[in-house]
Amino acid sequence: MPRLLSRRVFAETAVAAIGAFLVWPSLLRSDVAPQLRIRADRILRHLRGLSEFGRTAAGGAGRVAFSDADKAAREYVLGLMSVAGLETTVDVAANLVGRRAGSLDLPPLMFGSHIDSVPEGGNYDGPVGSVSAIEVAQTLAEEGIQTRHPRHGEWEDDRRRADVRRRRSGSVGCCSP
Repeated sequence: MPRLLSRRVFAETAVAAIGAFLVWPSLLRSDVAPQLRIRADRILRHLRGLSEFGRTAAGGAGRVAFSDADKAAREYVLGLMSVAGLETTVDVAANLVGRRAGSLDLPPLMFGSHIDSVPEGGNYDGPVGSVSAIEVAQTLAEEGIQTRHPRHGEWEDDRRRADVRRRRSGSVGCCSP
């Protein structure tokens, strides 16, 4: 019978895997590898902070796109992005975008996830990817490491993403911002 994981063990494992994957190119350089350590305590603190927005009685999240809880969570995440040294913008589809310059004129590496939830959803679905991406940016900034590629993080809501796809396909009209 397969072993079941608790939410906490799953989140910690996912954070470690995402962090290792995102900094892998830097780990190939032996002069950088010993210096890089993501802070799991900070990731968990940020996940707990984000879980306060739209908290349900069962301890999950009810942070549906465009709700007051979603708006407050987006402000919280913009603050985390700024502290991590990312240049932040909000695009015409209302996605949060964080940018970190690279040393060369190369295509950006993009990563991130969504921070909204379905009604009565969980706290880890999209936020683990979002908060982990911010942690990688913050760790690189704290260590003074500049990557060759610019890094972009995009934090979008699932409903916005679907709407943008429909707009791009021409099935929904779009007005100017």
